[in-house]
Amino acid sequence: MNRALPSEVMRALGHSKLIALQAPANAAIGERRSRAVGAGMEFAQYKDYEPGDDMRHLDRHVYARHGKTVVKRFHLEQRLRVSVLLDASASMAVDPGSWDRAVDVAAVFGEATLNGGDQVRFGVAKDGRVIWGEVTSRDAQLRREVSRLARIVPDGHFAAMTELASRSLEALDKPGMLVVISDWLVDGFAEALRSWRVHSQEVVAVQVLGEAEAGGRGETGSLRLVDVETGEVVERQADARTWRAYRAAVAEWSAQVRSAVWAVEGRWVSTAAHEPLDASFVTDLRRQGLVT
Repeated sequence: MNRALPSEVMRALGHSKLIALQAPANAAIGERRSRAVGAGMEFAQYKDYEPGDDMRHLDRHVYARHGKTVVKRFHLEQRLRVSVLLDASASMAVDPGSWDRAVDVAAVFGEATLNGGDQVRFGVAKDGRVIWGEVTSRDAQLRREVSRLARIVPDGHFAAMTELASRSLEALDKPGMLVVISDWLVDGFAEALRSWRVHSQEVVAVQVLGEAEAGGRGETGSLRLVDVETGEVVERQADARTWRAYRAAVAEWSAQVRSAVWAVEGRWVSTAAHEPLDASFVTDLRRQGLVT
């Protein structure tokens, strides 16, 4: 299966790159200026010569003018580590479009990562586990990874967001940017966010809502509601007022999640699965300072 973003979205992305506010560039050699200095490309500062320093970096002009032996130090150009974690629990399969939207959002962040010369990997949280794909830094790798994600069928559950976080931490062993794509309609989100932040992850929380939660038309009459993750069954009479109350509750919950994201200096993006993915999504990312 060859998964591709709409051409309109690709045009809007252009050469847009991810903007990291806290996460350092510290992975391999890339295009971002690291805080580290060493034998890089762009001059950073002088230091006094010490035995063992690379003689090629001696500045003969400084020695000729001042009689001082110094070596040049340079900024190291490195890559930002970007991890994209997708919630593939059963709640992401209730609306047929939710998982497709999650995969498309992952692809957008993947494209922006590669545009910046950075590297990305995709993790899938499913059946109480988190499985990570290969580290990706090339277009062909990205296409393979996105196609792999598209073939996944969400099911199973996480008892709380804290469980998802704990399962992911082993692979998040170095500072970086973490993009978490989920409906975020589960307990434990504040603790999970704090856990990721303590482990030096700059969090971008992306909420994918189905049509029923995002304002689309819901079924009315006698409904038998089944929690797809716990199996709990509830009988309800639903009318327009019921759906308004439900969406108000979802909006209130989402506002609490958003506040928790901001509390850990993260960023928040929300998207509705039943609406077309178009250039406005990229515009929203740019407005929030996520891409250039």
